Amino acid sequence: MIDSYLDKKNKLTDEFIKFFSNAKFEIHAPEPLIPKTDNTILFTNSAVATLKSYMREESLLYPGFCVCQPCLRTQGLSDIENQEYMMFFHMAGAFCTSRYYDNFVENIYEWFTKIISIDPKDIVFHMSNDHNDLAEPWNNYDIKILNNQRPQEEYEWSFGVENVYGHGITFAFRQHDNSFKDVGNIMAFYLNDKILAYGLGFGIETIMSRIESCRFPLNMSIIGNIISFTNDNKEMRVYADLLQSAIVMFRIGISPGKNGKRHVLRSILKSLVSIINDLKIDIDTVLLHASKFELLEFISGNYATCALENFLKSKKIKETTNIINQDISIVVNKPINIESIENKISFFLGDDIKNLKSIECISVTDFEELPISAKKRLGIHENQVNLLIRLSFTGIKKEQAKIFSEYIFKLVNQK
Repeated sequence: MIDSYLDKKNKLTDEFIKFFSNAKFEIHAPEPLIPKTDNTILFTNSAVATLKSYMREESLLYPGFCVCQPCLRTQGLSDIENQEYMMFFHMAGAFCTSRYYDNFVENIYEWFTKIISIDPKDIVFHMSNDHNDLAEPWNNYDIKILNNQRPQEEYEWSFGVENVYGHGITFAFRQHDNSFKDVGNIMAFYLNDKILAYGLGFGIETIMSRIESCRFPLNMSIIGNIISFTNDNKEMRVYADLLQSAIVMFRIGISPGKNGKRHVLRSILKSLVSIINDLKIDIDTVLLHASKFELLEFISGNYATCALENFLKSKKIKETTNIINQDISIVVNKPINIESIENKISFFLGDDIKNLKSIECISVTDFEELPISAKKRLGIHENQVNLLIRLSFTGIKKEQAKIFSEYIFKLVNQK
């Protein structure tokens, strides 16, 4: 299930970047989650963060740029049980110069209708009558526009940059029950009364959930595909969001404390401990969820999970004793550089390298005489290059051994 989800997510993200790149948009690197130059926000919370330097310098190059931006929004933490959206998510954004807007509208329409195959009848725009600059080009397309049906403040934004403001369209997709649910925004950015840029932005998990008519974006997230929950199980959804947010914050170097970012993590961890106790989840299960999320989101290492483990132990969360010694055998069905693979495995294990007693690589000639049944069990194929990697671990948890086996196999066999 998780592999199928990741394939869909990666395909959607790649298609978005490829589509706008083919339209001559520059591919922009994402901003770090801890902003380096923007002191108006604690965390990078939108793809708009990549546009801010261009706002200040008025230096956006024609036609524009596109980006996929990891985001962390913690403003709703105090009321997290009633939030539809997640704190940690990924956002796709494309931004263009003012003179490209008519073409941009054409790009967006093509993205909706041809790339992700949304019928125009299943798209609704919410906007204000006051924002004719955004609306006028859309009059040539068969998308329904609803004016002034929401409070005016829902169509207008500020960005923490002096004299810069914006307004926009909120677009929604039809769901299986015939309702419409919000997906993202088409925006105009102004400096005083001068147009700076236009933009398109939406959460990757959000648009996937709307395409599939899932109730929550969490349904289409990594953590939502690791932790089983029903839509009406609010506590488990909150647990999943708190857990992924804690791991992300540990991962970017934040520790719990009293001020700023550290206070936010402290609040997240306090809420996480409370809900773990309410749900009666033992520490091994929590750490299994955390390890899987960290490995899938960040590819390597699990030092954030280790930091969480130390914190939970200090709070006396229920533990299970499941420490074992484990040998893991992994078959490689392609030519590889053994030294390179050993380095990759070491990088992947991160802090858990201390539990790796030995690593041994056995060539095909050393086990070609194995019985057919043994070859089948190990996944050895007669007509392929084969190598057996044997890793011996001491003092690890059974669940960790399973995770290591799954992801090291993917690591060494990836194309």
